[in-house]
Amino acid sequence: VIEKIKNKYKNSEIFGISVVPFIKEKLLENFKINFFENSDFKEIKNPYSHKEKLGIDRITNIFAAINLFKRDVIVIDFGTAITIDISFKNGDFKGGLIIPSPKTQIEVLNKKTALIKMDKILKGFKIIGKSTEECVSYGIKSVTIFGIKGILDEIKRKYKKRDFKIIITGGDGLIYKKYLKNTLYFPYLTLYGVYLKTLRYENHNKFSS
Repeated sequence: VIEKIKNKYKNSEIFGISVVPFIKEKLLENFKINFFENSDFKEIKNPYSHKEKLGIDRITNIFAAINLFKRDVIVIDFGTAITIDISFKNGDFKGGLIIPSPKTQIEVLNKKTALIKMDKILKGFKIIGKSTEECVSYGIKSVTIFGIKGILDEIKRKYKKRDFKIIITGGDGLIYKKYLKNTLYFPYLTLYGVYLKTLRYENHNKFSS
């Protein structure tokens, strides 16, 4: 399969990002890929003292969101971890939070407890469960939903003069959007950020040559 893909795109210039070093290394062994780094996103003010420690997916999401909506934004990304990031529309990235995702939480319970063995979280949501599976599933969802609601309330209170657009992305984002009012689900936010940065990179090179 890799050989077919290599042959198909052997003359193509490919761009991307990666937060998993060993996957990045494997891809570079087989493809000529231009991986964007944090330093490529000069439009975004990186709030970290160690700039390289900020996840490239997070800065890409912020870059995409402020260019899409021209607004102050809060981006909630439901991945292996849930990230909540805040930025003003001028690219002043204020920072954010990283929270274990529901899938990560259930994996920890499976490993650390003797009597909880669940492959996945049950569908649906109630405030009280009536079996171990329901108690675990609804408990994890309660912490996720009400935790994020509380965080959003505190962010709005801290920046009460700001009118934030709240964007949800990531694999499980659609599941939780219905519990988080006044939010927009945009599943391809990270990809759009890579696409937009690629266009700007190519335009810059075109006019520089």
